[in-house]
Amino acid sequence: MHLRDAMRDILAQVSQNLGTKLQLDDKGVCSMVDGKGTEFALEIPESGEWVLLHAEVTDVPEEDREEFLERVLVLSAYGQQTHGCTLGLDMDTDSIVISQSRPVEMQIDGTGLVNLIGHFLDAVRKVRETLAADESPETDADAISAPSFPPESSLRV
Repeated sequence: MHLRDAMRDILAQVSQNLGTKLQLDDKGVCSMVDGKGTEFALEIPESGEWVLLHAEVTDVPEEDREEFLERVLVLSAYGQQTHGCTLGLDMDTDSIVISQSRPVEMQIDGTGLVNLIGHFLDAVRKVRETLAADESPETDADAISAPSFPPESSLRV
């Protein structure tokens, strides 16, 4: 069974439990809004190798743009402050987006999908709150640092 077909079945099951209609469109996308008004999408790419969740976080401000984008990079580094999600810049809308993908190999049923979405939405809200704050995200420089490699272990091309 193709992943899109399997996801259609799972979404139908979740739809019955939630009392709302959830379905993939022709492009494999199901757009949703949770009870708190957070808009997000579940997408199954044509390749059928991934389940992708994504949402817009916030617009990039015109004022202090570089400083803001630096904060986004710091927040996104190593995924520790984004619950494993990735932050990026959508050039078309000039907004920060958050995404999370899971390989097909992970078995997802109705309960698993609801849990996956719940964790993703928690990450969306936390990132929005952090970026809305005036200060930079708190980091533990010792816990979140780039790995150090000795020069002799570097790859030479």
